[in-house]
Amino acid sequence: MAADNGIYKSTDAGQSWRRVLRNNKLLQVRFATHERGYASGSEGTVLETQDAGKTWKPLAAAAELKTPKERTLYDWIELPNSTVGFISGNYQPEQRRRRSDLPAWIDPPAAMRRRQTPSLSLVLQTIDGGKLWKPMSSSIFGRISRLSVGTRGVGLSLVEFDDAFDFPSEVYLLNLAGGKTERIYRNAERHITDVVVLPDNTFLLAGYETPGRLRTAPIPGKVHILHGDSTGKWTPAAVDYRATARNLRLVLSPSGAVFALTDTGIILRRS
Repeated sequence: MAADNGIYKSTDAGQSWRRVLRNNKLLQVRFATHERGYASGSEGTVLETQDAGKTWKPLAAAAELKTPKERTLYDWIELPNSTVGFISGNYQPEQRRRRSDLPAWIDPPAAMRRRQTPSLSLVLQTIDGGKLWKPMSSSIFGRISRLSVGTRGVGLSLVEFDDAFDFPSEVYLLNLAGGKTERIYRNAERHITDVVVLPDNTFLLAGYETPGRLRTAPIPGKVHILHGDSTGKWTPAAVDYRATARNLRLVLSPSGAVFALTDTGIILRRS
């Protein structure tokens, strides 16, 4: 697991942990095989291990994207199988600060006048088990916050936006075989915060009902979970009426059970 002071490893099902790497920049750690894994985080940090976490070294492909480290973040690792992998992040150019740059919930009118500025989306991709990583970048509005890819090479990409944008988030369908990307979901009143491809290659989206245009207000909204497929047809799931959140994470267990974790202390299980 990645913590604020490094990477920890357990060999007894989580009863005890020992630190195997000291580093205060990491947000994610994922393994493609028992031996080969990756860690990523702030300041452009991307590390790899080939010996089950005993030693770690920088991933060379990340250095090929010449962005200033202090504003470069790699915050998601997606390893759908032992050969294919994605590490995504973004570079956000520094913006000139103004007196009105207060938190959105303190000065809503000023927040709504701020323009959504483009950021540089960064993706590292491998299709040969990590032997070669291809670095890619593109200027987009918003930031890619989640990737989920299924066994058939079809997946989802989640892009989230600032308050001033017309939509809080958009979900795109990825087809690795055909190389196509198309938008399959967006809703001005729903902020999607996580996506997952299920074992049957259908999709789940998890998010919350936004409190009007001011989506970063510290007020949780009603939880919404949607089930759909590559056709873009979505069916709302029945969710306990007491469930509210401003952030949700979907977790797929090895047994096939699906959980939704909220930032309000509620854990939901798909029945």
